[in-house]
Amino acid sequence: MTATVDSKGQDMSRGTARPLWTGAVLLCGLWAAAAPVPHDTVALMEQLRGGVPEAQRNAATALAKAGAAAVNPLIAALQDQDERVRFHAAWALKEIGKPAVQALGAVLAGDHAAARYPAAYALADSREKSLLPAWLTAVGDADFRVRYYAVRALSALDDPRVGVAIEGALADETPLVRQAAAGAAARAGNASGIEGLSALMHPGVDADTRFRAAFSLWELKDQRVVPALIRGLTDADPRVRHHCAWALGDLNANAGAKPLIAVLQDSSDDTLKSYAAASLKQITGQQFGFDAAKWRGWLEGSELTGP
Repeated sequence: MTATVDSKGQDMSRGTARPLWTGAVLLCGLWAAAAPVPHDTVALMEQLRGGVPEAQRNAATALAKAGAAAVNPLIAALQDQDERVRFHAAWALKEIGKPAVQALGAVLAGDHAAARYPAAYALADSREKSLLPAWLTAVGDADFRVRYYAVRALSALDDPRVGVAIEGALADETPLVRQAAAGAAARAGNASGIEGLSALMHPGVDADTRFRAAFSLWELKDQRVVPALIRGLTDADPRVRHHCAWALGDLNANAGAKPLIAVLQDSSDDTLKSYAAASLKQITGQQFGFDAAKWRGWLEGSELTGP
């Protein structure tokens, strides 16, 4: 299950985000002529809005299993005033999948701002080509969370307009959106994507975004990311430092050998030193543990070159 993102850009698990059905709201009148909702679905929607977390989770799970019969009331619940209810409904709609896609698309393209975010979350992994116009509009939404999911969704669609939208998102005011855009651009082979991810490892960017950027850089398996990973060895956040030290070894980055030896000499972070020593072994085929002097002596007499 893909995590949701809260208003601060943090991940929200299903355990903290829940929905509630008012039963009266019909978006744009599109479902006014729909078949009556089965009695058990009505009962589950009442349970969903009841406010008891475990009961809400159980109701969302049951509604997801109900499939198409639950789509209309769940869509209505996306406009509920309680954010927990909206996101229980969004989770269930995401699980229902294709039968819910068009109704969710109408919400994404609609005027109800609070409903667009959960709809974007539910649709982000659908790869539905018919939603392209809605996603192209959503990438400019006032809510950065909608923009984030729009970038993610667009990156999976094949259309010339996608590249333009993602390039624009590289300049988004929110680091989370820039990270998603940079990752998408880099995976498409665009050098601006690697540059964008590297820029997100700047000390002035928040630690969570720096870590996500470092992880995304490693995922590219491209030697062009090595300079950014080397800079990450001195990051203020230990998650970033540890990941970068490990990633340099995983990428067999020859250029990382000298900076990793510097870690062994200068760092007081024993976990970082462990990653550095393991990566040096992987890069060089040698094993000198934490002994920076031996590593340096070996490196000076070696022919280790390259990225």
